[in-house]
Amino acid sequence: MQIFIRLLINAAALWAATRLVPGISFTGEWWLLLLVALVFGVLNVAVRPILWLLTLPFLLVTLGLFTFVLNAFMALADRRGFRRAGPRLSRQRFLGGFSGRARRHGGEFSAVVLCRLDARPRARPAPVIISVIVPAFNEERELPAALRSIRRAMAAFEDRGWSSELIVCDNNSTDRTAAVAREHGAAVVFEPVNQISRARNAGAARATGDWLVFVDADSRPGRELFADVARVIEEGRCLGGGSTVRADATDFGSRVVIGGWNAFSRLTRWAAGSFFFCEVSAFRELGGFSLELFAAEEIDLSRRMKQLARRRGRTFVILHRHPLETSARKKDLYTPREHLTFMLKTLVQRGRTLRSRAECYQWYDGRR
Repeated sequence: MQIFIRLLINAAALWAATRLVPGISFTGEWWLLLLVALVFGVLNVAVRPILWLLTLPFLLVTLGLFTFVLNAFMALADRRGFRRAGPRLSRQRFLGGFSGRARRHGGEFSAVVLCRLDARPRARPAPVIISVIVPAFNEERELPAALRSIRRAMAAFEDRGWSSELIVCDNNSTDRTAAVAREHGAAVVFEPVNQISRARNAGAARATGDWLVFVDADSRPGRELFADVARVIEEGRCLGGGSTVRADATDFGSRVVIGGWNAFSRLTRWAAGSFFFCEVSAFRELGGFSLELFAAEEIDLSRRMKQLARRRGRTFVILHRHPLETSARKKDLYTPREHLTFMLKTLVQRGRTLRSRAECYQWYDGRR
């Protein structure tokens, strides 16, 4: 059915081009137009992977390589599309519209009813507890800066009278990761199995908050970003989300790829693993991060979280006003050949590499 619809769309586009673009014309039977559209579709399918391979060398120069390729694979795997949940009619919007109609028509009865509705006492929202969770494996070098930034950013929650806690999950580190976390006042939990999903889930199991905020150990969130998180929580419609990112690399290639990922993230509403937040009830209902994946687990949870948000009439958002500052160290730690090998295996094996710790060694071999 999808192939037939795409064929009709291509044919309609060709027909529109013959009518609107000077110098392009078509004479013949209608079925010939469908035949031309079919040829164009076949060529598109054949040329797309070639263009993908030709652009690989350019993508290899940045950290965005991993995220860009993994999420492109996920996009190809999920062809069901995304339907936005319809907006819910809040009491404030209802009263605002009712008030406007009463004023325009001079309706005395409407105005009286509105006054009675507004006279009802409004419940004061209960204080929110935020749990910030940092998974860490051999991160004694990057962790201090990350924890200092997180502490400063958590002031955005305190400004609202909210409580917050900072939890670091030591994912079987062989360096001073746990000691550094304690020196910075974080609660420390231990996860003996090296897996990012397990580390995040272990931190969430220790959390006592109403909302969970996951931040990578090589990332430095600003107070403004946490304030944006608090804002969408207060608005009441958001079930979870992520943030655009800004890498510490300054070369042109890095800026282009990171910018491309940010646009892709906002379009698909898939959160980067370096920053993910959600309501704790939703996290537990979905079972947390998948233990079957050793990479791209945040994409899997983003997709499941969006489905749950649609069922609940809520939203999943990507914040973009104040991007998360994160590290681009992987582009220096691994060679272009290693990057290319991983990408090709992931594409050829249709993502099965994501289920193998050995194949995802860039995340687990301890190089820092």
